[in-house]
Amino acid sequence: MRGESPVALFAGDLYGNRQIVIRSVGVQLESVPWINGGTVLASGEVALIVDPGVLLDAFDPDAIVPPDAIVSESERGRGVILAVDDSVTMRKFVTSMLERKEYQVITANDGLDALTKLKRTRPDLVLVDIEMPRMDGFEFTRHLRASPETEELPVIMITSRSGGKHRQQANELGVDAFLVKPYKEKELMEKLDELLHSEEQENE
Repeated sequence: MRGESPVALFAGDLYGNRQIVIRSVGVQLESVPWINGGTVLASGEVALIVDPGVLLDAFDPDAIVPPDAIVSESERGRGVILAVDDSVTMRKFVTSMLERKEYQVITANDGLDALTKLKRTRPDLVLVDIEMPRMDGFEFTRHLRASPETEELPVIMITSRSGGKHRQQANELGVDAFLVKPYKEKELMEKLDELLHSEEQENE
Protein backbone atom coordinates (compact mmCIF):
# COMPACT_ATOMS: atom_id res chain seq x y z
CA MET A 1 0.00 0.00 0.00
CA ARG A 2 1.08 3.55 -0.75
CA GLY A 3 -1.18 5.95 1.11
CA GLU A 4 -4.74 4.81 0.49
CA SER A 5 -3.96 3.08 -2.81
CA PRO A 6 -2.68 -0.46 -3.43
CA VAL A 7 0.25 -0.75 -5.82
CA ALA A 8 1.94 -3.74 -7.45
CA LEU A 9 4.97 -4.51 -9.57
CA PHE A 10 4.37 -6.69 -12.63
CA ALA A 11 7.10 -9.03 -13.86
CA GLY A 12 6.83 -9.99 -17.50
CA ASP A 13 8.93 -13.13 -17.04
CA LEU A 14 10.57 -15.08 -14.22
CA TYR A 15 13.94 -16.73 -14.89
CA GLY A 16 14.73 -18.22 -11.48
CA ASN A 17 17.83 -17.55 -9.38
CA ARG A 18 21.01 -16.44 -11.12
CA GLN A 19 24.42 -15.27 -10.04
CA ILE A 20 25.26 -11.91 -11.60
CA VAL A 21 27.97 -9.29 -11.51
CA ILE A 22 26.53 -5.83 -10.88
CA ARG A 23 28.21 -3.13 -12.94
CA SER A 24 27.96 0.65 -13.02
CA VAL A 25 25.27 1.99 -15.39
CA GLY A 26 27.16 5.17 -16.27
CA VAL A 27 26.47 8.83 -15.72
CA GLN A 28 23.16 8.94 -17.60
CA LEU A 29 21.36 6.76 -15.05
CA GLU A 30 23.32 7.48 -11.88
CA SER A 31 20.74 10.05 -10.77
CA VAL A 32 17.84 7.55 -11.01
CA PRO A 33 17.44 6.44 -7.37
CA TRP A 34 15.76 3.07 -7.96
CA ILE A 35 18.44 1.71 -10.32
CA ASN A 36 21.29 0.01 -8.42
CA GLY A 37 23.34 -0.93 -11.47
CA GLY A 38 23.26 -3.25 -14.45
CA THR A 39 24.47 -6.63 -15.57
CA VAL A 40 25.11 -8.57 -18.78
CA LEU A 41 23.08 -11.77 -19.08
CA ALA A 42 24.39 -15.02 -20.56
CA SER A 43 22.49 -14.18 -23.76
CA GLY A 44 24.47 -10.95 -24.10
CA GLU A 45 21.51 -8.77 -23.20
CA VAL A 46 21.97 -5.89 -20.77
CA ALA A 47 19.61 -5.84 -17.77
CA LEU A 48 19.11 -3.09 -15.17
CA ILE A 49 19.08 -3.91 -11.44
CA VAL A 50 16.04 -2.24 -9.87
CA ASP A 51 15.43 -1.71 -6.15
CA PRO A 52 11.65 -2.33 -5.87
CA GLY A 53 11.40 -0.70 -2.44
CA VAL A 54 12.86 2.60 -3.63
CA LEU A 55 10.80 2.41 -6.82
CA LEU A 56 7.55 2.04 -4.87
CA ASP A 57 8.57 4.82 -2.47
CA ALA A 58 8.93 7.14 -5.48
CA PHE A 59 5.55 6.12 -6.87
CA ASP A 60 2.64 8.43 -6.09
CA PRO A 61 -0.59 6.87 -7.44
CA ASP A 62 -2.54 10.06 -6.72
CA ALA A 63 -0.27 12.09 -9.02
CA ILE A 64 -0.77 10.01 -12.16
CA VAL A 65 -1.86 12.00 -15.20
CA PRO A 66 -2.70 10.08 -18.39
CA PRO A 67 0.01 10.90 -20.97
CA ASP A 68 -2.47 12.09 -23.58
CA ALA A 69 -4.86 13.85 -21.23
CA ILE A 70 -6.04 17.34 -22.07
CA VAL A 71 -5.00 19.58 -19.21
CA SER A 72 -7.54 22.26 -18.29
CA GLU A 73 -6.52 25.72 -17.13
CA SER A 74 -7.61 24.94 -13.58
CA GLU A 75 -5.38 21.84 -13.49
CA ARG A 76 -2.18 23.38 -14.87
CA GLY A 77 -0.57 23.99 -11.47
CA ARG A 78 2.75 25.80 -11.94
CA GLY A 79 2.71 24.92 -15.63
CA VAL A 80 2.44 22.07 -18.12
CA ILE A 81 5.69 20.49 -19.30
CA LEU A 82 6.00 18.22 -22.34
CA ALA A 83 8.91 15.80 -21.75
CA VAL A 84 10.15 14.06 -24.91
CA ASP A 85 12.64 11.21 -24.45
CA ASP A 86 12.84 7.68 -25.85
CA SER A 87 14.02 6.30 -22.50
CA VAL A 88 11.14 5.07 -20.32
CA THR A 89 13.36 5.41 -17.27
CA MET A 90 14.21 9.03 -17.99
CA ARG A 91 10.57 9.92 -18.72
CA LYS A 92 9.50 8.46 -15.38
CA PHE A 93 12.36 10.15 -13.55
CA VAL A 94 11.61 13.58 -15.05
CA THR A 95 7.87 13.16 -14.43
CA SER A 96 8.44 12.27 -10.77
CA MET A 97 10.83 15.18 -10.28
CA LEU A 98 8.57 17.78 -11.92
CA GLU A 99 5.37 16.59 -10.27
CA ARG A 100 7.04 17.02 -6.87
CA LYS A 101 7.40 20.68 -7.85
CA GLU A 102 3.68 20.84 -8.77
CA TYR A 103 4.13 20.87 -12.55
CA GLN A 104 1.78 18.89 -14.77
CA VAL A 105 3.72 16.57 -17.08
CA ILE A 106 2.88 15.09 -20.46
CA THR A 107 5.35 12.59 -21.92
CA ALA A 108 6.21 11.46 -25.44
CA ASN A 109 8.66 8.79 -26.59
CA ASP A 110 9.95 10.63 -29.69
CA GLY A 111 9.28 13.64 -31.88
CA LEU A 112 6.38 12.12 -33.82
CA ASP A 113 4.63 11.10 -30.61
CA ALA A 114 5.21 14.61 -29.24
CA LEU A 115 3.62 16.23 -32.30
CA THR A 116 0.54 14.08 -31.72
CA LYS A 117 0.37 15.21 -28.08
CA LEU A 118 0.62 18.84 -29.16
CA LYS A 119 -2.60 18.45 -31.13
CA ARG A 120 -4.43 17.70 -27.87
CA THR A 121 -2.93 20.20 -25.45
CA ARG A 122 -0.68 23.23 -25.31
CA PRO A 123 2.26 22.89 -22.90
CA ASP A 124 4.05 25.86 -21.38
CA LEU A 125 7.51 24.43 -22.07
CA VAL A 126 9.16 21.45 -23.77
CA LEU A 127 12.03 19.26 -22.55
CA VAL A 128 13.49 17.27 -25.43
CA ASP A 129 16.29 14.75 -25.94
CA ILE A 130 18.32 14.74 -29.16
CA GLU A 131 18.74 11.09 -30.11
CA MET A 132 15.35 9.40 -30.57
CA PRO A 133 13.84 7.00 -33.13
CA ARG A 134 11.56 8.14 -35.96
CA MET A 135 12.04 11.86 -35.25
CA ASP A 136 14.97 13.19 -33.22
CA GLY A 137 15.07 16.30 -31.04
CA PHE A 138 16.51 18.55 -33.74
CA GLU A 139 13.84 17.67 -36.29
CA PHE A 140 11.09 17.99 -33.67
CA THR A 141 12.34 21.45 -32.66
CA ARG A 142 12.46 22.43 -36.32
CA HIS A 143 8.75 21.51 -36.59
CA LEU A 144 7.97 23.61 -33.51
CA ARG A 145 9.72 26.68 -34.86
CA ALA A 146 8.06 26.31 -38.27
CA SER A 147 4.53 26.43 -36.84
CA PRO A 148 2.96 29.78 -35.83
CA GLU A 149 1.23 28.04 -32.91
CA THR A 150 4.46 26.75 -31.34
CA GLU A 151 7.24 28.96 -32.71
CA GLU A 152 7.56 30.83 -29.39
CA LEU A 153 7.22 27.73 -27.19
CA PRO A 154 10.23 27.54 -24.81
CA VAL A 155 12.44 24.51 -25.48
CA ILE A 156 15.10 23.03 -23.20
CA MET A 157 17.25 20.41 -24.92
CA ILE A 158 18.60 17.75 -22.54
CA THR A 159 21.17 15.38 -23.98
CA SER A 160 24.34 13.41 -23.36
CA ARG A 161 25.82 15.07 -26.46
CA SER A 162 28.02 17.90 -25.22
CA GLY A 163 29.91 18.64 -28.43
CA GLY A 164 30.10 22.13 -29.85
CA LYS A 165 28.34 21.15 -33.08
CA HIS A 166 25.31 19.94 -31.15
CA ARG A 167 25.13 23.18 -29.17
CA GLN A 168 25.52 25.21 -32.34
CA GLN A 169 22.75 23.32 -34.12
CA ALA A 170 20.50 23.75 -31.08
CA ASN A 171 21.18 27.49 -31.06
CA GLU A 172 20.46 27.78 -34.77
CA LEU A 173 17.08 26.07 -34.21
CA GLY A 174 16.18 28.52 -31.44
CA VAL A 175 16.54 26.22 -28.44
CA ASP A 176 16.23 28.31 -25.28
CA ALA A 177 18.54 26.24 -23.05
CA PHE A 178 20.93 23.31 -23.51
CA LEU A 179 21.61 20.93 -20.61
CA VAL A 180 24.02 17.99 -20.66
CA LYS A 181 23.22 14.73 -18.87
CA PRO A 182 23.71 14.14 -16.03
CA TYR A 183 22.33 17.50 -14.98
CA LYS A 184 21.49 18.71 -11.49
CA GLU A 185 17.85 19.07 -10.51
CA LYS A 186 18.52 22.61 -9.29
CA GLU A 187 19.95 23.56 -12.68
CA LEU A 188 16.85 22.34 -14.52
CA MET A 189 14.46 24.01 -12.09
CA GLU A 190 16.27 27.34 -12.41
CA LYS A 191 15.97 27.17 -16.21
CA LEU A 192 12.28 26.26 -15.95
CA ASP A 193 11.54 29.16 -13.61
CA GLU A 194 13.57 31.55 -15.74
CA LEU A 195 11.87 30.65 -19.03
CA LEU A 196 8.33 30.35 -17.66
CA HIS A 197 8.64 33.59 -15.68
CA SER A 198 9.98 35.36 -18.77
CA GLU A 199 7.03 34.08 -20.83
CA GLU A 200 4.53 35.24 -18.18
CA GLN A 201 6.02 38.74 -18.20
CA GLU A 202 5.79 38.95 -21.99
CA ASN A 203 2.13 37.91 -21.86
CA GLU A 204 1.18 40.53 -19.25
